[in-house]
Amino acid sequence: MGSTKNPFQKAFGIAASELGESQYEPNSNRNLQVIGVGLSRTGTASVRVALTMLGFGPVHHGIELFCRPDQLENMMAFQKYLNADPKESANPSKTTQARLRSVMQGYRSTLDAPVCDFIPELIATYPKAKFLLIVRDSEEVRIDDLVQEVNVRVKREFGGIGSHYYTMHNQRVRELISNEQLLEYNVKEGWERLCEFLEVDVPEAPFPKLNEGDSIKAVYAGHQIFGAFVWGIYLSLGFGVVYLAYDPWRAIVER
Repeated sequence: MGSTKNPFQKAFGIAASELGESQYEPNSNRNLQVIGVGLSRTGTASVRVALTMLGFGPVHHGIELFCRPDQLENMMAFQKYLNADPKESANPSKTTQARLRSVMQGYRSTLDAPVCDFIPELIATYPKAKFLLIVRDSEEVRIDDLVQEVNVRVKREFGGIGSHYYTMHNQRVRELISNEQLLEYNVKEGWERLCEFLEVDVPEAPFPKLNEGDSIKAVYAGHQIFGAFVWGIYLSLGFGVVYLAYDPWRAIVER
């Protein structure tokens, strides 16, 4: 039996079972039907499994960016596009909607960062979708976890994070999405309210309960190591070009 690890997972010592396999279906043309707008570490890994069990897969999750380097590039390009024109986030154009549909092609549902931050874009692009705001019992617990594990990324991309971030994000969700389309949900509630909202039968199997901590740490550690490795290659090539430009004849003679 072949290995279930991709080359990056082998290099970083991270097993596929720690992350979950990619659910990407390249030939699927279905629009997103279920959109999770709750932040990371709110139970998104458990809900990912739950949505798959209920027939709403393939599900896009933050771990897809590690399992699929091409999707990481797609997401970075879309974020750069939005950053270049902030008005596109406030009032998404047809071009922005088409770009987002392209990025999310191959999935039926989505959860977790970074897609959970594209709230106006998601509403405009998928007006008939159902939205899940996954919450936790305590804001303090949520913030402690997030600060310890992703503060570097958040500081780089959003300018920092504090105890207000979780509250402000969730309040923005409530303001932008109608009550009819939004379910505010805690994974401790299990199947009933989730299934009622999605209009499906309650499974006989117990609600999945995954510990997200190790998987999320593995994902971000892998991203950071991979990023450092790529930058190392770029810097090496850059120094080589500068050296040859400075003294090309000496480089040729020394061969």
